[in-house]
Amino acid sequence: MQILATRRRIAGTLPHFEYRIFVPFDQISVERQNLIPNRSDYGFKGGPWARMREVIAPMDYLRMAPGLSRHDCGRPIEALSKRIEAILLGALYPEMTAIVVPVVMAVPSNPDDSLIYTDISDISGRFLALDQLGEQLTSRNLGLRAMHHSRAA
Repeated sequence: MQILATRRRIAGTLPHFEYRIFVPFDQISVERQNLIPNRSDYGFKGGPWARMREVIAPMDYLRMAPGLSRHDCGRPIEALSKRIEAILLGALYPEMTAIVVPVVMAVPSNPDDSLIYTDISDISGRFLALDQLGEQLTSRNLGLRAMHHSRAA
């Protein structure tokens, strides 16, 4: 499945950046697409894009009504999605050394904004299998492949 890895400087700040991973909607099933309430391009052409938690989540979770039960069930999904993002971003952007993607990261080297389009294995709905890998979860067993192309954002 295709992914978009992004590094974007936060305007008006010291060298602080946000790093994110997105998956094009056309890489996930129509049923999964229909259960994602937030359809956004997140400021990047080619959207809408799905967030990692929406991609890895079991369908039963996506079907849950909003509320405390869904929130509680979503915590481990969110935690794993942030780990997966950190693993992939760390492999693509050497300065990303966090084990969980921070909301904002200070990067003294002040790199350029960047978009990287690449591929990973299809991990749609694979929360349980990926969670069982624990500390053995790596960019390699996520199927990270070589970059298709990269350009300044």
